[in-house]
Amino acid sequence: MSSSQPLTNNNEQNVELMEKEYEVIKNIGKGSYGQVNLDDKEEYLNEIKLLKELDHHSILKIFESYSDAEYEYIITEYLEFGNLFQDLQKNSMYEEKDAANVMKQLLGCLNYAHNQGIIHRDLKSENIMIFDENSLQIKVIDWGVCGQLTKEKEHLNEYIGTTQYMAPEIFEKNSQKRKYSSKVDIWSAGVILYELLSNLLPFDIDPVSKQTIERKILNNEYPSVILPAQFQKMKDLNFQKSIDRIFERIEDKQIENKIKNNKVQFPSDQFDDVSDLAKDLILKMLEKDPNKRPSAVECLKHPWFEKYLQKNEVSDSQVKETLDRMIVQDSYNKLQQITLSYISNQLLSRTEEINLKQLFQKFDADNNGKIDQQEFVEAYMNFYEKDLDLKNTQEKEEFEKKLKIIFQNFDTDQSGFLEFSEFVAVNVQLKNQKNQDIDYLKLAFKEFDKDNSGSISLDEIREILGSKQEDEQEKKYWEQLLKQIDKNNDNQIQFGEFLEMMQSYTNFFISRITQSQERE
Repeated sequence: MSSSQPLTNNNEQNVELMEKEYEVIKNIGKGSYGQVNLDDKEEYLNEIKLLKELDHHSILKIFESYSDAEYEYIITEYLEFGNLFQDLQKNSMYEEKDAANVMKQLLGCLNYAHNQGIIHRDLKSENIMIFDENSLQIKVIDWGVCGQLTKEKEHLNEYIGTTQYMAPEIFEKNSQKRKYSSKVDIWSAGVILYELLSNLLPFDIDPVSKQTIERKILNNEYPSVILPAQFQKMKDLNFQKSIDRIFERIEDKQIENKIKNNKVQFPSDQFDDVSDLAKDLILKMLEKDPNKRPSAVECLKHPWFEKYLQKNEVSDSQVKETLDRMIVQDSYNKLQQITLSYISNQLLSRTEEINLKQLFQKFDADNNGKIDQQEFVEAYMNFYEKDLDLKNTQEKEEFEKKLKIIFQNFDTDQSGFLEFSEFVAVNVQLKNQKNQDIDYLKLAFKEFDKDNSGSISLDEIREILGSKQEDEQEKKYWEQLLKQIDKNNDNQIQFGEFLEMMQSYTNFFISRITQSQERE
């Protein structure tokens, strides 16, 4: 998991500091955490912890978190276009090409999470936000109730989720027998695909009015429902609330029975124009036996995607430019690289992020949300083999070794993968606009200055990158780097020294890219 995710762990910082750093432009709403009890807080903190670790282009990005005696605060990217559920209310249903676009992103996100043992457990159309409405780019939110599998814990058993989207294995009454895996997310994703193509849910309550349920309750037609005496009084102020709760209980039970016992139906009014391939994928994802239900990566190989998914429009020249950047930037030190990784998330416009996401997917051949060394080497060799004029196998192997070293240098957290923020750092550059660049560099410097002393120490550098002090080779590297940057020999990096280091990067980078373009 990438350590370059743009999040600051500021839970000890007070709100005064937050108010200095951020300006409130407008109130955009009040969410489910309006009143927080202990369980909610634990769920909230679980989500913060998880989002620190997840580094994927289709997962909500958070920048900082704060707390005081009363409240917890989270600073996230602003997603202004609502969620899929809201979009369906406006637009009725999706064409298959649009549904394929959304599902590729969702399943790619699940593939990434599931590979790390993380199960969302509450996927629904309301938890999938629209990042860009023109290209239908999405971000998955609400990871607070997620579960994590480990070698010691191969299954989960908590009863969690939103009934209409829950897989049948979660409804097992005996918690000792209830065991489920990441396949519950595949079921939920299958419900979402059905919903996108029809604006219906595959398993939903019968169209019975609350008034009918009220009448049945009062006539004791639900023998399993025990009503306190005050519910009999129609004038009781709590009566409607009680009826609502009972209605939900009956509704949930009805839906649960359908999920466990009914087959998926495709009403002709909604599905006559939907392809057989789409229906086939839905049926596979809504397979009641989790052992027969496909994984996220297996779903992505379904022929429906090949037929309806629009081709990635990233050009070969864009891929080559990225590879050129990596060769050019390979000479930069790790502090420069981690600084770029941090500020790149501040610099990116929505359009730039969408373009980089498409470019990232061009490299990410297995769609697991990460670029491994083999994918990087193969991409480079595919695009440059003719230009390289490698005369024999030995030359080819030597060049591949160089590429592997370059890859390792950009893998700042040494995970064996380039995750999205590391990839973004390669592709973003300072704009060479002095005031704006300095503002972003100040933000990065503050992030690295953990003790707010106004300078960065060697220990703070190690903390930034998770470097091990006992590693002598690593220790020597940082000591030598500190000597190069530390002009006044006080064993600290002042902001002026930090700025000079980064500006030398900017000038060198621009000159190298210009030379490369001139050669072309």
